[in-house]
Amino acid sequence: MKGKPAIIISILFGVLGFVFVNLYLRSREAALLQISDERTVVVAVADIPAGTAIEEDMVLEIKVPLKFMQPSAFTSVRDAIGQIPAVPIQKDSQVPGTVMTSVGRSLATKIPRGMRAVSLAVTDVTGVSSLVAANNFVDVLATVKLGSGLGSSNQRTFVTTLFQNVMVLAVGSDLGEVRKVSPDQDAMAALAQQEKERFSTVTLALTPQQAQDLVLAQDIGDISLALRSFRDENETAAIPRSNAAAVFGVAEGEVVPRRTPSWQEIRGTVR
Repeated sequence: MKGKPAIIISILFGVLGFVFVNLYLRSREAALLQISDERTVVVAVADIPAGTAIEEDMVLEIKVPLKFMQPSAFTSVRDAIGQIPAVPIQKDSQVPGTVMTSVGRSLATKIPRGMRAVSLAVTDVTGVSSLVAANNFVDVLATVKLGSGLGSSNQRTFVTTLFQNVMVLAVGSDLGEVRKVSPDQDAMAALAQQEKERFSTVTLALTPQQAQDLVLAQDIGDISLALRSFRDENETAAIPRSNAAAVFGVAEGEVVPRRTPSWQEIRGTVR
């Protein structure tokens, strides 16, 4: 009988030991998972003084364990470029969004190095129903008429993709910055108002040569935008230009061009 309590106590200690070991192993597993689960963050490659707009060569993207990631750290260099810190950021430190000034970026600080900002006029049709937003990527399409002269019978129309994967810097005057809601303004109401806003211009980031080509294309034809999926951000495709013969499978001469609208301008005269 004396041995029975000892056996029971031994079993209890064994069970407790198993439980504690299991709990310890689980805690270590969670810690190891936090270390192995990495996230991309933006860090400073040199000291960044307060009030200095961040440029592309000042920061880079690295991967750090999730447990070491600051909650407000930028995860993309593109988002950090042009931001202006209110306090100095030390070399090798993560770049947090919470230390940026509330003034926001100007368009000039948002333009990538070597690129140019060019605006083009859009409508609800050519601008994807005003659903294009700053920081989206688009393809730029041009519709052009070819012929021997204005009103000639041998005019031919074709559509070509001028540029692919072009970054939208701004729509109207909106640079895509996070808008702060005033204390007396409801957040949902502010979001609804923002969604209702329409714009008549879109500003794109283009190379100097592309900027020239776009200005020429706007002068001689019609420009439309095609919004790209975020899944295809860096992909391009070989797209042959479209014409009526290829699209409809008929000879070019058989296509009757759409009649352009005509009007008569009447001005008042001085008697």
